[in-house]
Amino acid sequence: MMCRMLEISQNSYNNWQSGKSLKRVNCKKNMEIQIQDIYEKHKQRYGSPRIAEELRKTECWFQTERLQNI
Repeated sequence: MMCRMLEISQNSYNNWQSGKSLKRVNCKKNMEIQIQDIYEKHKQRYGSPRIAEELRKTECWFQTERLQNI
């Protein structure tokens, strides 16, 4: 009932309640910081393929398309 009133799916509500959506937001923010650090560390010469290679050395999971969008 509440999900209908708020116009959200039951799955979204359950993810919010369990904290999954927050983990995803934190991972994205962490990844953005890592990307910026790598970019600055290499004097703004690295593009998405090289940054992806650097990120693969860490434990952060990502999709290449997601990296290109950030």
